[in-house]
Amino acid sequence: IIVATKDGRICCLQLKSGQGNWAYDCGAAIVSSPSKFGKDLFFGTRDKAVVSLDLKTGRKRWKAFVEGSVVSTPAVSVDSLYIGTQEGAFYALDVESGSPLWEYFTGKGIIASPVISFTSVMFTSLDKWVYCCEKYDGRLNWKSALKGRVQADLTVVEKSIVAVTREGYMQSFSMKDGSMEWMK
Repeated sequence: IIVATKDGRICCLQLKSGQGNWAYDCGAAIVSSPSKFGKDLFFGTRDKAVVSLDLKTGRKRWKAFVEGSVVSTPAVSVDSLYIGTQEGAFYALDVESGSPLWEYFTGKGIIASPVISFTSVMFTSLDKWVYCCEKYDGRLNWKSALKGRVQADLTVVEKSIVAVTREGYMQSFSMKDGSMEWMK
């Protein structure tokens, strides 16, 4: 079991006994769930950092700094990690080194976790847009207007992406071109 705290401690506990395997103190608030991928654990912090730990030992593999506090869970693919910040910057980082691959800036904070589908990564911003970028180079494929501010992480269902807003709207968009399919 992986547990992260607001005071910057992340712990790995044995499922059956609750005994601690390892603990790592990153020194800043961790306010989202870490992402596990293969033998690695990834998370962002409020002090503008993204951290990669070895899942088995808890040893730091790398720490990368980004423009703004991270409050969402990273999305991870085979070679890239995607994360947004409260200052409106969205990043693609190399999984092995933490080196930046590309970045995209929005008008307002990115507070929900991104989703990956095929060669696209989609995310929302408090500027009331859903963005779809090419995951390898950051090129904007499309962006679509949201009715309200995003409240929850995006969900991919077949060839659609669904967003829920604080104002109570649920919208479905085509992943192909971003056209709105329906709104409830």
